[in-house]
Amino acid sequence: GASRPSWMYGKFIENAQGVTAAVAALGKENQKLYFRLFDEYKSEEEYFESLVFVSIDVLDECKERKASQQDMYLGFLCPVDEYQVYGYMTNTMVKFLVIVADTNRLQEAELRDFFRNIHAAFVDYLMNPFVPIDGETIKSSKFDATVEKNVAALERPAAQKPA
Repeated sequence: GASRPSWMYGKFIENAQGVTAAVAALGKENQKLYFRLFDEYKSEEEYFESLVFVSIDVLDECKERKASQQDMYLGFLCPVDEYQVYGYMTNTMVKFLVIVADTNRLQEAELRDFFRNIHAAFVDYLMNPFVPIDGETIKSSKFDATVEKNVAALERPAAQKPA
């Protein structure tokens, strides 16, 4: 992708090329289960963690809406600085978030697929009998690999995506 300037916190991120800045999973009590930064965004962990926690208020508002609908995909939650936050909430109130650069509009179908795949990987992770189910941090190279593969799919320019 072409390099573009990106501002954050009034701070310039050099050579911001990636669409996806961060992926997070929050437990039922909004505890951090998973948090991963990508590419040039890796040096700004505190900032992106704060974006995740700012989004919790919006997620809480979505809980009521979700009670009346079956769709786990919450869609666009909020803009923050130069970024957009999208969300997904399972029936057990586990939340998945992706933070993307504002300059790249993603298609809803791409985001639905992204979250569906991450949710499936999470279910696979939980099916491991050695994984504690009390909301501890996700530590799995398989889950990581699935997140990475799905982030890579979001990064591809539209022309390169399979029809």
